Amino acid sequence: MLWGWLLCGLWLLAACAAPPTPTRAPLVRATVVIAEAPPRSSPTPSLAPTVPVCPGAPSVQLIRNARGRVLDDDPRPLNMRSAPGIASAIVWSIGVNTIFDVLDGPVCADGYNWFYIRYDDLEGWIAEGDNTSYFVEPFLPG
Repeated sequence: MLWGWLLCGLWLLAACAAPPTPTRAPLVRATVVIAEAPPRSSPTPSLAPTVPVCPGAPSVQLIRNARGRVLDDDPRPLNMRSAPGIASAIVWSIGVNTIFDVLDGPVCADGYNWFYIRYDDLEGWIAEGDNTSYFVEPFLPG
């Protein structure tokens, strides 16, 4: 019987002295999904601002905050008016090859694209052209 107690004591001693068996957490495998970002819808870059179409007028060529020049295709001077429109009062006439500053525009009136310009100390509105030709052109440095 002594042997029984001894064996039981040894067994308890061995069980208490043995390091605990480590338990492992289950292995978790993470799945990484890389989603592509949707393409950004950015506007297409443009050199010229979008200009509304004026029925009966040619495409806009003059550039706001730049210079323009009266073409010499027609020897008559170009009328500068007090407001956009052919019924507005003429405030001055600008000769051919004259260079001017474009301050604002275009404004569509009476089938013309009108631009507000400065020539010398005078300011007023000019038509850019009609359905057959341009009266003015951009005058860019260079």
